[in-house]
Amino acid sequence: MMNWINVNRITPKPFVSVLCRMPGEKPFPTVHEGYISDDGIWVVYGFKREPGEVTHWTDMPEYPGDEED
Repeated sequence: MMNWINVNRITPKPFVSVLCRMPGEKPFPTVHEGYISDDGIWVVYGFKREPGEVTHWTDMPEYPGDEED
């Protein structure tokens, strides 16, 4: 289960890849990989984002083969 965190509550460490929830994306709300810069600007899908575009974030999931057996 993923633990989504409101960006107004806490943000990840700068330049650490996370999943970003962007409910205003059209035609459907989306989730993209992104990060927050050291000056507090979200960068998602290679573009700087305006305040409010990213509403929540969560850690990247473990990929198959990354977990120990």
